Amino acid sequence: MDDEESIRQIIRERYSADFIVISAEGRVEAMNMLNTMDVAEIPDMVLTDLDMEKKLEGILLIEDINRLQKGIESAVMSARDVNDPKIEMAKRRSTSGIYLEKPKEVQRGSAILVKYLQERKG
Repeated sequence: MDDEESIRQIIRERYSADFIVISAEGRVEAMNMLNTMDVAEIPDMVLTDLDMEKKLEGILLIEDINRLQKGIESAVMSARDVNDPKIEMAKRRSTSGIYLEKPKEVQRGSAILVKYLQERKG
């Protein structure tokens, strides 16, 4: 989930070889999609931007996803400095603890997420 179409496009292009990519512009749209999906459609992971419209929508989305209790993994991306305390807070709340810095790590992040999910599935 990201409010920037350019980032959503990068993710669609770079991640579609490894994942079925479904994108949402914001938290409400993402939750509507997740709440209406059949069990077989539920994603293994949600990658969300931390900041959207100057709010910490990504953290709120992760909290919403955790409340669903559907086993959806979560990871965070942001253009914030890696030492920003909000990044640490988001990583702790995400199930994976993965943080991808935008834009450079997002462009190659598919391999990081694939490895994490493969290790989780054992």
